[in-house]
Amino acid sequence: MADFKIVDVLEQEATFDGQYKPAIDGFLLMKIVNHMGAWDEDEISEMENPRRIVTRVIIETKEL
Repeated sequence: MADFKIVDVLEQEATFDGQYKPAIDGFLLMKIVNHMGAWDEDEISEMENPRRIVTRVIIETKEL
Protein backbone atom coordinates (compact mmCIF):
# COMPACT_ATOMS: atom_id res chain seq x y z
CA MET A 1 0.00 0.00 0.00
CA ALA A 2 1.24 3.50 -0.84
CA ASP A 3 2.22 5.97 1.87
CA PHE A 4 -0.68 8.42 1.84
CA LYS A 5 -0.44 11.56 3.96
CA ILE A 6 -3.58 13.12 5.44
CA VAL A 7 -3.67 16.77 4.36
CA ASP A 8 -7.12 17.73 5.63
CA VAL A 9 -9.99 16.06 7.46
CA LEU A 10 -13.52 17.41 7.25
CA GLU A 11 -16.44 16.11 9.26
CA GLN A 12 -20.09 17.06 9.55
CA GLU A 13 -23.26 15.84 11.22
CA ALA A 14 -26.53 15.79 9.32
CA THR A 15 -29.82 13.87 9.34
CA PHE A 16 -30.61 11.89 6.20
CA ASP A 17 -33.78 10.03 5.29
CA GLY A 18 -32.59 6.46 5.11
CA GLN A 19 -29.15 5.63 3.73
CA TYR A 20 -26.60 8.34 2.84
CA LYS A 21 -25.85 8.75 -0.85
CA PRO A 22 -23.12 11.10 -2.12
CA ALA A 23 -24.65 14.34 -3.36
CA ILE A 24 -22.14 14.65 -6.20
CA ASP A 25 -20.84 12.30 -8.88
CA GLY A 26 -17.48 10.75 -7.92
CA PHE A 27 -15.71 11.83 -11.13
CA LEU A 28 -16.91 15.42 -10.67
CA LEU A 29 -15.82 15.36 -7.03
CA MET A 30 -12.28 14.36 -8.02
CA LYS A 31 -12.19 17.07 -10.72
CA ILE A 32 -13.08 19.61 -8.01
CA VAL A 33 -10.51 18.21 -5.56
CA ASN A 34 -7.77 18.27 -8.21
CA HIS A 35 -8.69 21.56 -9.90
CA MET A 36 -5.33 23.13 -8.90
CA GLY A 37 -3.39 20.43 -10.74
CA ALA A 38 -1.95 20.66 -14.24
CA TRP A 39 -3.85 18.93 -17.03
CA ASP A 40 -1.35 19.19 -19.88
CA GLU A 41 2.38 19.46 -20.64
CA ASP A 42 2.20 23.26 -21.08
CA GLU A 43 0.91 23.74 -17.53
CA ILE A 44 3.46 21.28 -16.14
CA SER A 45 6.33 23.11 -17.88
CA GLU A 46 5.34 26.31 -16.01
CA MET A 47 5.76 24.64 -12.61
CA GLU A 48 8.90 25.15 -10.51
CA ASN A 49 8.80 21.75 -8.83
CA PRO A 50 6.25 19.43 -10.50
CA ARG A 51 5.38 16.30 -8.54
CA ARG A 52 2.85 13.66 -9.56
CA ILE A 53 0.38 13.23 -6.67
CA VAL A 54 -2.38 10.68 -6.09
CA THR A 55 -5.39 12.11 -4.26
CA ARG A 56 -7.66 9.75 -2.32
CA VAL A 57 -11.12 10.72 -1.12
CA ILE A 58 -12.81 8.38 1.35
CA ILE A 59 -16.38 9.09 2.42
CA GLU A 60 -17.32 7.19 5.57
CA THR A 61 -20.57 7.34 7.49
CA LYS A 62 -21.66 6.06 10.88
CA GLU A 63 -24.98 6.29 12.64
CA LEU A 64 -24.93 8.43 15.80
